[in-house]
Amino acid sequence: MAKENQEFGDILQFEVKEEYVNIVLKVLSFIEWATTFCYNAKYIAKLDTDTFTNFSSLVKAVELQVLNIKYISISEYFSREFIA
Repeated sequence: MAKENQEFGDILQFEVKEEYVNIVLKVLSFIEWATTFCYNAKYIAKLDTDTFTNFSSLVKAVELQVLNIKYISISEYFSREFIA
């Protein structure tokens, strides 16, 4: 991983314990990072090695604006008061 990161600079690491229950925190951390450092990006994607992504279908969906998703930052998410 160190060699990959040194060559391409494409590995993100967050201070989140590696447990299944923390998947949401990992995804929110990525989204906050992306919105902070890639704010001019038209699209962002979070992909894993344990899933298959059909890029052809993904590109078509994005081009057709089928995916109309808006994310919020982690700080915005955690600062909200939720009423049960």
